[in-house]
Amino acid sequence: MKAISWVSGKGGTGKTTIVGNIGYILSKSGFKTILVDADHGLSCLTRLFKINARVDLIDLLKSNYVDLKDIVYPTGIENLFIIPSKDRIKVSEIRGFSRLKGMFNSLNSFDYILIDAPAGLGETIVNLMAVTGYYVIVAQPTPWSIDAALKLKLIGDKIGAKPEGFILNDVEGKISMFKDAVPKFEKLLGVRCIGLIPHDKKVKLSSIKLEIMAENSTNRAVREYYRIASAIAGLNIKPPKRRLLPFFG
Repeated sequence: MKAISWVSGKGGTGKTTIVGNIGYILSKSGFKTILVDADHGLSCLTRLFKINARVDLIDLLKSNYVDLKDIVYPTGIENLFIIPSKDRIKVSEIRGFSRLKGMFNSLNSFDYILIDAPAGLGETIVNLMAVTGYYVIVAQPTPWSIDAALKLKLIGDKIGAKPEGFILNDVEGKISMFKDAVPKFEKLLGVRCIGLIPHDKKVKLSSIKLEIMAENSTNRAVREYYRIASAIAGLNIKPPKRRLLPFFG
């Protein structure tokens, strides 16, 4: 079992969309995967999978009367489960992060635990990175987003968490131009780049429609999701081949 926090120093980087798609790809590749919606202010991952939860992660953290099995929900996708959260609580009300380590240890039947952390550099993010011990940084190719990514890396170094890599999302223009700049980003952050996801209106549309894009597409963005999943799993996970429509018949 490996638990990974997915973090971004600023909001709007597309982190939740990436986590949902990577979870889908890993599960379809035979890995039993559970997603944890720890972004209790927005709960975007919970919405993405259309989960209507009676009890959730916050209930587990706040109460001694909620059992872990009560907050694990199927997504309807084989091998893929989710621990949801609801946007109904202030961060200051949460006192149960010390219980997270035990919770993750109890999920040892899963191959991967992917935690969708809140954006920013606050205490919640630090706690999640410390508890999981591994993290992926999601950033955009802008100076302020890269600066926030560097701050996350410094936090990770301070608490002894290991970076799995960083992702540049919503890359506009020619990807080849950014590929040339990747070594500079890697040197600056001290982290390998595991994904360059191009700007794609279809990605945003799939998020608005609450769809997992990797489920129905093999475009360039989805191929990058597969590359990221491959880096996480240490395997070459290939997207399904496109089905060609017959000319006649």
